[in-house]
Amino acid sequence: MATTLHNKNDRRILELNYLLNNISDAILFESFNNEILFVNQNFCNLFKIPLSSETLIGTNCAEAAKQFAHLFKYPTQFIDGIFHTYEQKKSVLNEELLFADGSPIYRDYKPMLNHPDFSGHLWIYKNAVKLKSKLGKVEVQQIFYKNLLNNLPADIAIFDIEHRYIFLNIMDISTIDTSHWLIGKDDFDYCRKTNKPLELAINRRAFFTEAISKKEIVEFEEINYTNDGKKVYNLRKYYPIQKPDGSIETVIGYGINITKLKEREEIVVERERALRDLLEFMNQLMVVINEAGNIQYSNSQWSLLIGISPEDCLDKKLISYIKTNKTPFTENINTYIKKCKYKYANSRVCINDKNGKKHTFIYYLSNFIVPGSLDNNLAVFFSDITLQLMAENELKKIARQERKLNELKSNFVGLVSHELRTPLSVIMSNAELIEMKSAILKDGQPPSTLVNTNRIIEQVTKMTQLMNDFLFLGKIEMDKIPLNPELFDVVNLVNELKVGLYAPWKDERILEVSVKGIPQYIIADQSMIRNSLINIINNAFKYSPGKKAPKLRLRFTDKIWQVIIVDYGIGISNEDQKYIYEPFVRGHNVDEIEGTGLGLVVVKFFIKKNKGKIYLKSYEGKGTAVILQFLR
Repeated sequence: MATTLHNKNDRRILELNYLLNNISDAILFESFNNEILFVNQNFCNLFKIPLSSETLIGTNCAEAAKQFAHLFKYPTQFIDGIFHTYEQKKSVLNEELLFADGSPIYRDYKPMLNHPDFSGHLWIYKNAVKLKSKLGKVEVQQIFYKNLLNNLPADIAIFDIEHRYIFLNIMDISTIDTSHWLIGKDDFDYCRKTNKPLELAINRRAFFTEAISKKEIVEFEEINYTNDGKKVYNLRKYYPIQKPDGSIETVIGYGINITKLKEREEIVVERERALRDLLEFMNQLMVVINEAGNIQYSNSQWSLLIGISPEDCLDKKLISYIKTNKTPFTENINTYIKKCKYKYANSRVCINDKNGKKHTFIYYLSNFIVPGSLDNNLAVFFSDITLQLMAENELKKIARQERKLNELKSNFVGLVSHELRTPLSVIMSNAELIEMKSAILKDGQPPSTLVNTNRIIEQVTKMTQLMNDFLFLGKIEMDKIPLNPELFDVVNLVNELKVGLYAPWKDERILEVSVKGIPQYIIADQSMIRNSLINIINNAFKYSPGKKAPKLRLRFTDKIWQVIIVDYGIGISNEDQKYIYEPFVRGHNVDEIEGTGLGLVVVKFFIKKNKGKIYLKSYEGKGTAVILQFLR
């Protein structure tokens, strides 16, 4: 520097010279005697002084101000402002001045009163355009971050170490006015203003104090209520910010609304409770074991059986309770854990109850995942089949007894029929002999002899047929009638029956036969089909006296063939239809019409034997339709 510097400030000013000359603002420092001690080049540039900054050092600042006052729009005001500032000796910040062309400039003033090395007046002039540009950028940036914080889906607040609000976003408080009001206040003030319970502030203060004390994040859940009384859950955190020396500078408060999460959590808890209730009250026994076979959980049904509480069962070996088939049970478990399949199909074991009584169970396995655990747990479900097995054994016993009774009945019927057949044959032969002699000696015999012998022969014939029916029923019940399927023409069979038996019937009516579809040869036991058709057609004529003739239709399709026989007789009531296929059961409306109640029993057996089905539709007083249906 060309100008001589004075006294002890010389060295210091030299040190600051380089630094101050690189500051963008215009700086001037003068003594209290108005001698310019320092001025940077930006000062000369701002005021368009055609001199270097070094040239001005040592000159009188007050005189220089008067010399350049014309640069300002209000020169006198500019000069008066300087001398007024000298007198006040108070700091001035961003005082606005106008150049002659109307452009603004800002001035700062700082009196250096008691500094041991530097005393005087410090002036700083700032380019208003640049400053406003910088302030604008800062303001834009501030607005950006403020909007960002205000739109975060969380409550954010900054507190001083006394738990007073320094900043908070709008999400944290319901109204902007309240958020502005709360700056500098605490949660106690907030609760009093909004009529919220002070317990909220007390709880927050306790967690805040904990965060300050531990110098670490503290987390807690808080329950609030909306105006309509609905619960609002918030998860809050206090995060203390430390200074370099370790002391707390501020605390950041952070909170998020976890109401939906809590509601889902409550649903999960409720579902878990319901599932536990289901497991507890289900009829099955459930035990969860780990890979080592140790019990990790057991339901109440298990406890009821063995008489040991779930707590006392923990970590006990499940295999220790199994009394039979231990090896297959153990190997099934080991295989299922590794491959999710059973090694042995037999899944029965026996377990003793608390009284020592043996129970038989079937079991099945399922992988059981425990949240947060990597262990392979397995759920074992036991179903008690003890009573079922007892019932099955009882049914088998009853079935054996019933089979034995059927055999005895069949043997009895066979014996009785056989024993009756001989005397009936004797009676029949003698009746026929009397009839023959009566025909020869009719001039010497009473006229009633022939009538009586005819009655005897007729009743013996019926008795013989009844015995034959009994024998046949016994064979049906013992399933001793063999099936002899053959290929035959069912249309031809029906026509033969019509010509031989029903053209006409006893009462001169003739069976009406029709065929629908393309006739096909069928495979079945022809004798059984013939017997079934005769039985049904006989019934159609027998139970429709005085009505129009019954009808028979053969129907052929691609998949089935049917025989449909319709009569217009007395019909069968709905109540009687329930028992129509039981032996010796007849309708209540048959009156004096002869029959044994065995016909449809035989028909159903024959049709079923040939893998067919029988359907019956009947209306009392209107008639009956019987449908025999077979697969092609």
